[in-house]
Amino acid sequence: TIAVTGGTLNIDPTNFSNAGSISVSNGATLNISSNSLANSGTLIANGGNITVTSAMSGAGTADIFGPSQIAFRAGSDETAVFESGSTGELVLTQSTAYSGQIQGFAGSGSGAAATSDKLDLQDINFTSSQFADSYANNALIIRDGTHVAQLKFAGSYDLTNFQFGSDGAGGTLVTEVPGAAAKSSTQSSAQAALLAQYMATSLVSDGVGSTTGNLTSTGTNADMLLAHAA
Repeated sequence: TIAVTGGTLNIDPTNFSNAGSISVSNGATLNISSNSLANSGTLIANGGNITVTSAMSGAGTADIFGPSQIAFRAGSDETAVFESGSTGELVLTQSTAYSGQIQGFAGSGSGAAATSDKLDLQDINFTSSQFADSYANNALIIRDGTHVAQLKFAGSYDLTNFQFGSDGAGGTLVTEVPGAAAKSSTQSSAQAALLAQYMATSLVSDGVGSTTGNLTSTGTNADMLLAHAA
């Protein structure tokens, strides 16, 4: 067990293995830059940040608390766990080489970075004209025409739960939109489409090819009310 409670700790032997726990807190920083890292234990960022430049194996766990950050610069099979209430970040410099599972990914409000867990996919160019995303079978697939990341999630999600944007450095930042907000937005769009169809077919014509009436939107679910003019 290693506890880093202040300052910076650099671990850079030729090969490094961890079967216990390594925790970083109190604003401390841990850098692991060995040639390889076998981790069957747990990396814990709880008030501090962890950066691993080594390729990782061992199928261990990486826990993120609060606003902490864990960065994997090379391939990794770690299970990344965003703990309850966190707004932390998992940085994947080579997201195409990440084969672990993501657990606990959550946000609040509209999915803003300040109120959500975050995934920084540094090798997926959000501004690419070929940027595309999809979600099926618990996997989020993001591509930019050159790279394809396939991220496995534990939990119940659909594509509307994910919000995408630039990370400001050529990559893609992914945040989470809570289910209720995502479904409300989708529902509102569907209601608007149905209303437009209704208007096109059901309003009473004034006899010269025009349509009378006005349209009002009200309610938290954007319920649409139609008020015909006299």
